[in-house]
Amino acid sequence: MCKQRLLIAVAYKDGMNGRTLARCIELVGKMIGNEHNRELFDMDVAIHRNVPGKAPSHAGRFWYHAVAREELIFDYLKDEHDYILWVDADIVSAPPDLPALLYDANPDGVTAPLVLIEGTPQFYDTLGFIEDGARTRPFPPYFDGPVTDGLVDLDSVGCIYLAPADVVRQESYGSRPYDPKYDHPSIAQTGHTDHWPVMCAAADEGYRIACLTTAVAYHADLSEEGWH
Repeated sequence: MCKQRLLIAVAYKDGMNGRTLARCIELVGKMIGNEHNRELFDMDVAIHRNVPGKAPSHAGRFWYHAVAREELIFDYLKDEHDYILWVDADIVSAPPDLPALLYDANPDGVTAPLVLIEGTPQFYDTLGFIEDGARTRPFPPYFDGPVTDGLVDLDSVGCIYLAPADVVRQESYGSRPYDPKYDHPSIAQTGHTDHWPVMCAAADEGYRIACLTTAVAYHADLSEEGWH
């Protein structure tokens, strides 16, 4: 079988909690060494540190996140990459074979695991995971839609997800974040995160966007480890 080429991408802002970042990097190392992943993918890793400059006057809440991700894409995402696994830098635990699990479940789409706050059943990214225009519930049941083969269809996912590289390469961050078309306004303006342009691009191109409910990733408990 011909392997797919995967970029595992972690973008972080200068000054984030060092312990949290170290745990995320350790998780990425486990993914690289996992046999299930290695059977499906040739893997590259990009861990990109963003030193924030001064945001433009119209920049929203997620502008710095978008800058870090865009810099990573310009520097590391190559033509030979078939898929990209976004990993927010404060994801501290997940199945080591998560890339393979997500690919096996939805090979032609955008797929995320459940993202819970470490040590709790509370869903973390209720802002990034959108179902029928509504935010995900913080406690079970998280979703309304039917679950088929572990997958529930969504409008958007976030935090950690596998996506076809073309979605990101061609559509999502094609312009600098200070371009108003690609800027990421605050919650008060749109209610969406910096992942929203990726999801819009995927939906426009007919990709299935889903959450694999049988796989769980854990976000650092920010009350314990600090916000980045």
